[in-house]
Amino acid sequence: AGTQALINAIAFATPLNAVPEPSTALLGLVGLGLLARRRR
Repeated sequence: AGTQALINAIAFATPLNAVPEPSTALLGLVGLGLLARRRR
């Protein structure tokens, strides 16, 4: 379940139609942290 949430967060933060950017990666990490807190 954790891995799936991680994949979902990354997919949400980095759309295929968007160009990867440092800010996008940062957003992914922030979203990941929020997801981890909500899961617990």
